[in-house]
Amino acid sequence: MVKVGTALVGRASTLRNWDATSDDAKLIEDCGFEFTTFGQHSFTPEFASPAPLTRLAWLAGRTRTLKLMSGIVILPLYPPAAIADQVAEIAELSGGRIMLGVGTGYRQYEFDGFQVPMKERGRRMDEAVQLLHHVFQTGVFETKGPFFPMPKVPLVPRPAMPPPIFIGGTSEPALRRAAYWADGLLTENMSTRQTMSVYLKRYRQLAGEAGRQPGSVVLYRNAYLSTSRQNIEENFIPAVLKEHLGYRSHGAAENVGDADTFYARAAAGEKISLEEIADGRMLAGDPQQMIGQIKEWEKSIGMTHINLMGVGPERSPEERRKTLELWSKEVIPYI
Repeated sequence: MVKVGTALVGRASTLRNWDATSDDAKLIEDCGFEFTTFGQHSFTPEFASPAPLTRLAWLAGRTRTLKLMSGIVILPLYPPAAIADQVAEIAELSGGRIMLGVGTGYRQYEFDGFQVPMKERGRRMDEAVQLLHHVFQTGVFETKGPFFPMPKVPLVPRPAMPPPIFIGGTSEPALRRAAYWADGLLTENMSTRQTMSVYLKRYRQLAGEAGRQPGSVVLYRNAYLSTSRQNIEENFIPAVLKEHLGYRSHGAAENVGDADTFYARAAAGEKISLEEIADGRMLAGDPQQMIGQIKEWEKSIGMTHINLMGVGPERSPEERRKTLELWSKEVIPYI
């Protein structure tokens, strides 16, 4: 059975109201979602979530069973020991519910702001992920790497169970990091189902070469559940296309091909149909259609988790509650 999670919305207008965010997390938990995620962007007014681990620590005391995932922390921006300490603390606070999702990042201004050369991000990422894997498994820091050399010192507190590490991305280096040093892979949300199946085949091949079993696969997808086709066409499709084009303007998902001209057509203002959106790109439709689409993804790529980026109408708290309950009653039990 696929485990379903959903992102807590990372927009400045919603995150100012922390009581509402807490209520949202508890509602997600009560509706049977397995996990929730917070992403990271620094120096980005339209996405005011610069410190997802801080937000997850805050939510640890306001939820009981909901797993808490950073999706993602831009790991090359930080000393890995600082990340390990924070994750260990959240593991203690939450009873082991933290899942650490990390990635290399892709926005130049974030690296400039942290005074970290962006050209070093891949090498920093490799070294940091290996150090985190080692310390979570052994409880001891120790590395002679060029970026983060550390003497032999303990991780305190040491979590009762190693917090799982997930690598974000589908580039060859990201797939290799996930296969060699992590517990799972977080996909991007823009490739087609056919393309994603190629990435996942490569990930599993790399895990075999490393002598490891493939880990969990968390599929990221924009999703909109509604019984009204008009609602989807008017409120979801234009918004999600604008969002994806914005990602691409900053260099996100550089390995997403344009052979089918989908994004070029969207950028040109061409009408994109619901059928094209829902056929192996995003998730959109009524409950039965949603179940069918998720099962097609599972058949094609074998994901273990799905992270829904948006779950449906969010024009009011009441409308959001009804949509989450619709997921709870008519979709989640059947996937």
